[in-house]
Amino acid sequence: MRGTPPPTPRPAYSRCSTVFCVLTVEEALAAIVSRVGPLAVERVDVMSALGRVLAESVVSPSTIPPWPNSSMDGYAVRSHDTGRAPVELAVVGRIIAGSMPSRPLHAGEAMRIFTGAPLPEGADAVVPQEDVAADNGRITIAASVSSGAYVRPAGEDVRAGDVVVQPGGSIGAAEVGLLATLGYSQVRVFRRPRVGILSTGNELADLGTEPGPGQIPNTNTYSLMAQVIEAGAEPINLGVAPDQLDAITERIRWGFDAADVLVTSAGVSVGELDLVRDALERAGAELHLWKVSMRPGKPITFGTRGGRPVFGLPGNPVSAMVTFELFVRPALRRMAGARSL
Repeated sequence: MRGTPPPTPRPAYSRCSTVFCVLTVEEALAAIVSRVGPLAVERVDVMSALGRVLAESVVSPSTIPPWPNSSMDGYAVRSHDTGRAPVELAVVGRIIAGSMPSRPLHAGEAMRIFTGAPLPEGADAVVPQEDVAADNGRITIAASVSSGAYVRPAGEDVRAGDVVVQPGGSIGAAEVGLLATLGYSQVRVFRRPRVGILSTGNELADLGTEPGPGQIPNTNTYSLMAQVIEAGAEPINLGVAPDQLDAITERIRWGFDAADVLVTSAGVSVGELDLVRDALERAGAELHLWKVSMRPGKPITFGTRGGRPVFGLPGNPVSAMVTFELFVRPALRRMAGARSL
């Protein structure tokens, strides 16, 4: 019987020997983001777009508001009629939000109007109700008003044909509301990256199991999955692999098949049981960097297989979270189509 072949011998480390260079944080990040790109585009319902990145310009199909409307409860008037205030005007109609005026407004007239209601033709100002004296179908206005007073002009928010949301921006609650206002029931967004999370180590007891002698709880799987969700991606729990080359290699191959991105924790330093780099190479990954000049988090591996990125993060929980924020999150943002990382 042939046993498991020994790990591939590692070349002696030098300051700059291809993958074994110690890179600055900036150099490492540049090397990573240059090797990832946006995922496919899909059309989703507007509520499902929350937290996603827009893949197309959103163009307003209409002018909003479509007509001048009142910003106050009061009376629609012709400002010219108030020039010699105090003045008395006849109230000839009533306009509420959700209805249209029944006729134009003529000289010497006013119409009762409510917030959001469209102004009648001929009116160019609104007098707040607290600034008039009303009696028996007539109002008295004590001071003149200027044209446009308490009027929201047509197109104050947006005009037909305006680009209101640019591609590459994240869709938040405000954008969802705007899309609904414009009548968009669906939008085109970039697909969320699927991220496989694999923890390694004989010492790890997974959540829900009692740690045995010498074991510690598996922290990294769950903190990293939470960070993946916070980054707008979808985590896949690949479980815990023991410190065995075959076992780690098998899980890594599974991760490459199941996910767009693979993230491992622990096993990326130079110890006898640090087997992740060898397992990645066995699984067909090409490694692009191994160490970054930073603390915490110096031992970090980044590679690709078939265009799919893989990150080997340190096993220390703090180091794993720090390196995720510095390197994995920007890559996920790029894959999700975001303009800014």
